[in-house]
Order: sequence, then structure tokens, then C-alpha cells
Amino acid sequence: HTRGLKIPHRSIELERLRLETAKLFQAARQESAAGRDADAIALLRSALALATLTGDDDRLGDLNAAIGAAFIREDIRQSDTTQDHLGAAIETLRAALEITSTTGASADAATMINLAIAYARRFRRDGNRTDLMAAHIELDSAEQEIRKAGDSALSTQIRAI
Repeated sequence: HTRGLKIPHRSIELERLRLETAKLFQAARQESAAGRDADAIALLRSALALATLTGDDDRLGDLNAAIGAAFIREDIRQSDTTQDHLGAAIETLRAALEITSTTGASADAATMINLAIAYARRFRRDGNRTDLMAAHIELDSAEQEIRKAGDSALSTQIRAI
């Protein structure tokens, strides 16, 4: 007799969606590691849709950052200039930075570095000096975040760029 019991259907459904999101994220990482970033992007977009339903801001930020990075890798691997992978990378990386994140300064700095790379690659492709300035601004911002985090590995990465 369950008349007096409340079954938390909503929380069970949210947990199921979070688990499915995590599975998609992991599958996307495997696809990306195998050099199939277009497939990874599709999986990450599905995971992003699920994370949006759950309202999981940390996961939303992580997924947007991963999608942006995958678009950069796709741009590097592909010679197809009809698709604007860099524009998509910039859009999703900006979205990742706009989401309040508790993942920390290092994660934000890594996203800023990827954003700088996307702007720099687009500058090389299109010659728009605004992209070059945006790349410098993102690197400066990343450097400030790295100082906060004390992350020497990312500091080395910035110097290399």
C-alpha cells in the first residue's frame, strides 16, 4: 500500500538523465581520442541537450568547453573551408565561460586558451585583426586565471602560444 508514500519520480528521472549525460560525455571522449571529432561533437551536443534539461551548470560548462575544443581539432584535421568550425568553436567556448562554473580557475584558463587558439587560427585564415586582438585578450585573461590557480602546466602552455 503506497498511498502515504511519495516516490521521488522527478529526482529519479534527473539522476537517470545525469547518468545518460555522463555516458554520452565518455563516449564522445573515446570518439575524439580516435580522431573522430565530428562524431564526438554529435555526442557532446546530445549530452548538452540532456544537461540543459537537468540544469547542471557545471556539466553545461564542461560540455560547451569540450564541444569548442572538438571544433578546433576538427578544423585542424579538415581542409574543408565551407564549414566554419572556428566560428562554432568560438561560440561554444564563449558559452562555456558565461556559465557559472565551480570547476575552478584552471578549467576556465584552459577554455580561454582554446578560445585564443580558435581566434588565432581564424585570424590566420581570414586576416581579421579583431580576431588577433581577441586572441591576445583571451591569453591575458587565461594568464590571470592561471596565476590564481597556481597551475604551472597551463602557464607553460601559454608561454608556448
